[in-house]
Amino acid sequence: MSVPTEPPDQSRFLDALSAQSQFHHVFDHLKGMAFFAKDKHLRIMAACRNFYLRFGYSSESEVIGKTDHELVPAYLVEHFVADDQEVIRTGEPKLNIVEVFLNDLGVPDWYLTNKMPLFDKNGEVIGLMGTTRPYNSSKDTHHPDRAVEKALRFIQQNYRKNPSVQDVADHTGISLRQLHRKFMQAFRTTPKELMQKLRIRAVCDMLLETDLSIGEIASLLNFRDQAALGRAFKEVTELTPLEYRKRK
Repeated sequence: MSVPTEPPDQSRFLDALSAQSQFHHVFDHLKGMAFFAKDKHLRIMAACRNFYLRFGYSSESEVIGKTDHELVPAYLVEHFVADDQEVIRTGEPKLNIVEVFLNDLGVPDWYLTNKMPLFDKNGEVIGLMGTTRPYNSSKDTHHPDRAVEKALRFIQQNYRKNPSVQDVADHTGISLRQLHRKFMQAFRTTPKELMQKLRIRAVCDMLLETDLSIGEIASLLNFRDQAALGRAFKEVTELTPLEYRKRK
């Protein structure tokens, strides 16, 4: 094969790529990693397999043109949109965002997100692209606020015991008010809400992976009783535990 003597034309190369050969499809083969791209109106313009499967779709074409309002629960949308708009407005990336996203079971979980602006050939911002991956997929992942990091690790290690928020504050060495403020700034949720979401994720795993009764699961995760578990579960997933278990 002869090697051309003229310098390579990157623009021509990129323009010639077919939709099936776009670079983002490499993310289809990276476990836990999801890729998306949006236009200035925050409509999905590209998504890898891990991204669209998470929302129950079987092909990329099914999510093209959709917005977060059509894909995720309303309580998650506000901060997604705020971050997207900031990236588009400033033309600056937002990196290592620790936030709640939907896992492959459709249940809220903690993820590490990166968002970067997309520019046209004139240097104008025309959208953004981003990646998400599970927060704990790397031992090198740390939240920049040490108090938040310490509290988060304590919650992740002890949520099954349902510790009080005071227990979290005491372990972290800050006041309840400081703890609440820091969590709202970092995660847009409270320590109590985070623990509840983690417990619900554990319930999901047990429903799908074990034959334990709902009462037994409630006891293992320190819910007051089976009814309390059912109410909390439906609030997060919009399904009863039995409806969710039928997915097995």
